[in-house]
Amino acid sequence: MSRVLFWSGLKPAVEDMEDLQAFAQGMTKDRFAACFEDGVIPGLDDELEVVVPNPADHTKVNVKAGGAYIAGDKVVLPEAEDVLLDGVDEEDNIVWIRYDTTESDLRNHYITGEPHACRENDSYELGAEKLSEYLLNPTGKLPLARAKVTGANLVAVDLRVYLRLKKEMLSGVILPGVPTNLNVAVSKPDPDWQEE
Repeated sequence: MSRVLFWSGLKPAVEDMEDLQAFAQGMTKDRFAACFEDGVIPGLDDELEVVVPNPADHTKVNVKAGGAYIAGDKVVLPEAEDVLLDGVDEEDNIVWIRYDTTESDLRNHYITGEPHACRENDSYELGAEKLSEYLLNPTGKLPLARAKVTGANLVAVDLRVYLRLKKEMLSGVILPGVPTNLNVAVSKPDPDWQEE
């Protein structure tokens, strides 16, 4: 990582401020990602649980409120939200969440009058896609459930994994009287969600 070095007499530019902010954010994100595996935050609202409101309706599922960390970024879903499925009658779908950003607080440039966003906000994207498509590009997506049709009913198989320390963070650390195989939280992946 590199960062801006300020000195007396330096006339900082906007890019210097952006670099300084990006350095601080990147350092925090990198440290967090180095210590923790991606996962749902235990105990936050309904923990991003995926439910099927109507098993006869094969078009959507509902993701409950909750949060997760993905590659060091915190993602929060403030309230339950429906997710449309993609041809689940033909192929199982993976329901996922990923980190995103939005811009807000538009202000006009004092000379040109062009609007510019003054704030970048943490946000999220929820989606569902066929298993084969998901496996082609899973990067940045945290799987929450596998939606599939069993008989005539739509079901959601839980794929959530909970936030926990990476194993390498625990290796070599031995504290007297403390077991060395403890996780921060319990993971609950479906063992057969990834097909051969």
